[in-house]
Order: sequence, then C-alpha cells, then structure tokens
Amino acid sequence: MGRTLTRAGIIILIAGLGHQTTTRAQDQPLALAANIPVAAAPAPAAAPTSLSLMMGRSMLVNIGAPIVRVALTSPDVADALVTSASELLLHGKAPGTISLLVWERGGEIRRYEVAVQRDLTRLDAQLKELFPADSIQAQSNGTQIVLSGTVATKEGIDRAVNVAAGYVAKRDEVVTLLRVQEAARSNQVLLRVRFAEVSRSAMTELGL
Repeated sequence: MGRTLTRAGIIILIAGLGHQTTTRAQDQPLALAANIPVAAAPAPAAAPTSLSLMMGRSMLVNIGAPIVRVALTSPDVADALVTSASELLLHGKAPGTISLLVWERGGEIRRYEVAVQRDLTRLDAQLKELFPADSIQAQSNGTQIVLSGTVATKEGIDRAVNVAAGYVAKRDEVVTLLRVQEAARSNQVLLRVRFAEVSRSAMTELGL
C-alpha cells in the first residue's frame, strides 16, 4: 500500500511538473515579445537645396563634410568635379534643371536642385543696339528664349526673332510675345475737315 501511494505521489508530482513546464513554455514568447524594441519611424527627407548658375559658368559648392560619392541625374546639363575633401565644382553646360546627390562619409545624403540658365546679357545689349526705338525684353525659360515688349512694325518682330535665334540651337526655341505698338491718332485730318466745313459755310452765306 505504501508503495502504491508512493507511485501515485510520483505520478502526481511528475504531472504537476509537466503542467508547470508547459505553462512556462507558453508564457515565454509573451515575455520575449515584451522585450523586443519597437523600430522608430524614419525621419522625413530634407528638402533639396536650390542652386542656380549660368550656362558656361562654374561655381564652388561647400558641402561641409567629407565627400564620398557624387551623382547627377543628367551630365549633359551640368558637370560636378570634387576639388577637395568637402568641396565640389559645378559647371553649367546646357539650360535645364537636374538633381545633384552627394554622399557624405557618415552616410548622410545631401540633395541639391541645380538650375542652369542662359546668359542673355549680350542678347539684351544687341537688341537695344539694333532696335533703339522699340522696347524688347529677353528672358530665359529653360531651353527657350522668350521675347516680350512692343515694336513699331510687324517686320520688327521677325527681325528680333532672327537675332535671338543666334543664341539657341533651333529657331523654334525662340518664343515671341512681341506686339506691334498702336500708332498715335493724327489731328491733321480733323483740322482739314473743320477747315472744309468752315469754307462750305462761307460759300453758303455768299449764295454760291
């Protein structure tokens, strides 16, 4: 009888241990899940810095940190040359807007928006010299040149477009908003009409 009780007690003890082990095994994933750190949301990317330069001109850009790599979305618009550990040289080649990416040694990426425009200083001077009596303005709009203002005759519009076409690759890249200036009304015709009316009245009074 004692042996039977002993065996029963052993069986009960083993069963209890098995139940306790199972309970701990079920609780263990919950404890591990509670200790898992939650990843922080990524910080929003900073807005790109705007850079503007003229076609055929260059400018130095100080990054402020050691440069590892540089990339341009279109090398036909501008070139980038690293001149020192933290500076690069930008050279404008053609009108347009592109993106410049600079990787720092620490892993941060700096973004720039590079706008290359035409230098219309010579064109403005030439238009003023050839058309001194007209008011013509030239502006750069990407790959196009926009002419605006007033001219004395319609032929002046065609001549101004021909001059501006020498500064672009194709004539179609010149957009004209020029208009012909309205001529001022002359009072000479009115004076003649009034003189004729006076003369006719005088003739009526004379009975002619």
